[in-house]
Amino acid sequence: MIEKFGVLFEKSFKEYKENFETFLVILVILSLIPSLFMYLFSYNFGSYMQVLNEDSPFEQINEHIMNYPYLIPLIILVIIVSLLSCWLATTLIYYSLNASKNKKLSIIDSLQGGAKNFFKYLGMMILFGLILFLFLIPLFILFAFLYYGNNTYLMFYFIFVAVLYVILFIPFIMFIVYWIFAPYFLIDQKKSIIDSIRASKQLVENYWFETLAYLIFILVITIVISIPFSLFLKGIKYFIDYIFILGLIELILNFLISIITYPLITLFIKNLYLEMKNEKDKKIDSKSRKKKKKNE
Repeated sequence: MIEKFGVLFEKSFKEYKENFETFLVILVILSLIPSLFMYLFSYNFGSYMQVLNEDSPFEQINEHIMNYPYLIPLIILVIIVSLLSCWLATTLIYYSLNASKNKKLSIIDSLQGGAKNFFKYLGMMILFGLILFLFLIPLFILFAFLYYGNNTYLMFYFIFVAVLYVILFIPFIMFIVYWIFAPYFLIDQKKSIIDSIRASKQLVENYWFETLAYLIFILVITIVISIPFSLFLKGIKYFIDYIFILGLIELILNFLISIITYPLITLFIKNLYLEMKNEKDKKIDSKSRKKKKKNE
């Protein structure tokens, strides 16, 4: 029997408070600073695109984008920020796993540990992305029908896509829950991508509903945490009209949300992973002891 949600959350929150400074520095390096650069570029790009309107033809919009003087640096920056988000994930998982072993890692050691697992984690995320893309293909086709297609058959296709998503929704949620611990197996036990996914599924098999419930609970908590920040942002819009400042405030508020929720979620899933893993090991030991007794 795995620990109750409250016990695991309390343990995770305690670890979060004890390691807050480390989490803060990691998120500043791999999240806040890149996000600031990204915001400056995207704001400049948004200002550049303001000469167009909603009725502008697609060809004109495409030509305007291609003529943007900083297009290549913007694309490179988007790629770098995306890669840094993967490095951030591996660093937080690596640090949280070592924190549970009472290993107090430095910032440099944490970043290096995350970097060592970066490419395997990136490969896993690409695989998950491809699976998600396959799931979204019918939706892309629907958008194509809306833009280019004949409206005569649009309703039939829309019904088909709706039914298809209803059918696929349940297995999609099932696989998300089954694979939730795959990154932890990847980093903790240095398994391959496929072996990590398989190990995660095997671990969750006997606790699928409990895992789903725990993930929903932690998601609800993170949503509740973000509500005051969202309300503050809505309120401040009545006093500040300058879009650049508003965007900067929104970026900082999102960072404050992430500094609370991202490490907390990572720690909670880590503790749930270790708890379920320990329960599985106990069951295996119990079975092996019973076999020994029978053989004797």
